[in-house]
Amino acid sequence: MSEFVKHKQKTISKIDELLPPCWVHTKRHIDLEESGRYIGTQYLKIIETDSTGFLRNRLVMMLDSAKDSICVASFLIADSYIIQAMLRASERGVRVYLLTASETQLLREPKEDNEFDALRLKEHIRTLEQLAGRVLVRTGENLHSKFVLVDPQSSQAQGFLLTANLTSEALTRNVEIGVELDSDEVHDLFRQFLIGFWIESSNELLEPGSISKIEPLSDVVLPSPLQLLSTTSRTSTIKQRVDALIDAAKSEIIVSSFGIDMKHETTQKIIQAARAGTKVRILSRPRPNKNTMNALIALVEAGAEVRGHRWLHAKCVLADTNEGWSGLVMTSNVESHGLDKGFESGISLHGKDADSLYAMAENWWRNFPQLLFTKKKLGDVEGDVLLWSDETLKKITIKKRYEEDLGEFTAKSFDEIEGFQPNLVPEKTNKEAVKYHEHTFHWTVLPPKLPPDAKRESSDGDIDVYKYGGESYIVVQRAAQLSKARKLASELHAKIVTL
Repeated sequence: MSEFVKHKQKTISKIDELLPPCWVHTKRHIDLEESGRYIGTQYLKIIETDSTGFLRNRLVMMLDSAKDSICVASFLIADSYIIQAMLRASERGVRVYLLTASETQLLREPKEDNEFDALRLKEHIRTLEQLAGRVLVRTGENLHSKFVLVDPQSSQAQGFLLTANLTSEALTRNVEIGVELDSDEVHDLFRQFLIGFWIESSNELLEPGSISKIEPLSDVVLPSPLQLLSTTSRTSTIKQRVDALIDAAKSEIIVSSFGIDMKHETTQKIIQAARAGTKVRILSRPRPNKNTMNALIALVEAGAEVRGHRWLHAKCVLADTNEGWSGLVMTSNVESHGLDKGFESGISLHGKDADSLYAMAENWWRNFPQLLFTKKKLGDVEGDVLLWSDETLKKITIKKRYEEDLGEFTAKSFDEIEGFQPNLVPEKTNKEAVKYHEHTFHWTVLPPKLPPDAKRESSDGDIDVYKYGGESYIVVQRAAQLSKARKLASELHAKIVTL
C-alpha cells in the first residue's frame, strides 16, 4: 500500500497582503522599550523626565525651599514625594494652593485610552483628602495645566512648567518635559494661577470629605499672562503660537502630542504643510483613540513621518524659522479642548532653549521604538505590530513562516489521490495573534480501502474482486496492477481499493 500513499505540501504566500494602518516595532530600539525607558538627558532650562527621578527631585527641593507660598496646578496629583513636600511646607507656615481636576471631569475621560487608570483616579481622590485642611484645594471642570510655583510674588520666585501630571509614573516613567522658569516667567504664570483660582475653579475642598461649590468672580478683571502662553475662558495664545510656528516653518515641523484631533484647524494646517512638501515629524503615543489615530493616519498619508512610544505624554512644537529653531512646550494636546477652550499653559522657546528642545526631540526620534505605516505589506514586516482595525489596536506578531501538518486524508477514489487537496485556510489554522509571510501545509493522502466485511467473489489473475453491500471492489497491491485494474473496474462498474 505504501506505493499508493502520497505525501503532499503547498505553500501559501501572504507577503503581498496589505496590512491595515499599523504601528511597527523597530528591532534596534526594542530593548529600550522592554526596559521601560532609557535614561533622559538634561538640557539647560529644559529637563526630560527619567527613571532616576531627577525632575521630581528638583521639584521637591524647590518646594522645600518655599518661604511664603506655593501654587501648584496638576490635572492629577498622586506622587508621595511631591505630596509630602507640600505638607512639610504647610507645617512650616507656607501657604499652599492646589488647582486640579474635579472628580466629575476625571470620570468623563474615556477609560480605554486616557492619561490614567482607575488606580490613579483612586490615588488622586485619596490625595485630595490627605491635603484637605492643610492645602487649599480648588477643582474645576477644565483645569488641565501643570506647573509648580514657589514664592511667586517675590524676587526669588522659582517655578516649573510641566507636561507631566504630578504622579510617580508621569515623573519617572513617562516621556515628559519640565521647563524651569526664571523669576519673571514665574510672576507671569502666577497671573494665570490667579485666573484659575478665582475664575476657572468651581469647587473648594477645605476639609476632608467636604467639597463646597464656589462662584467665580465674574465682576473682577484679572490680567492674563504677558510672556507665557495660555488657554483660558478669555485667551487662546497657545493656539496662536502653534499656528504661527507652522506658518513660519521654512522646511521642517516637529510635533509631540498625546492627543491630536483630526478635525481641528491646527491639525489641518499641519496636514496641509506636509502635503506642500514641508518635512513633518510627529511623536505620539499609540493608543485606541479614534480621533488621534485618524489624524495620525491622515498625516502619514500627507507625507509626514510618525513615531510612537507607549509612555509619551510630552507636548511640544518646533519649527525651523528664519531665526533658527523656534518652539514651545505646552500642557495642551492638539485638540479643541486645550487649544480653544480649557485651562492650559505654555511657554515659547527661542535660541539655545529652542535648540535644546530640538536636541531632545531628535533623541526621541532616534530612540522611539514604533513607526506608523498606512500601506505596509505583510512581507515587509517582521516582529511585533499594533494593527488599527475596527477602531481598536490589536497586538500581533508577524513571523516569516509557519509549517502545519494537517494529518492524513483517505481519497474517495484512486483517481483523486494525486490531485487531492484539503481546504487550506491559514487564518483558521494558526493562532490569531500571529501572522506569517508564508504558510506551508503538509498532508498525507491514503488510497481508498476495502470495507472490512467485504467478501471475495472472484479473481482475474493476480487481482481479486470483492463484494460488499451491492458494490464491487477491485483490490490492488502494487502500482503495476493499476492499468489492468482500471480496465476491469470499468467493465464491472467497480471501485479500486487496497487492503
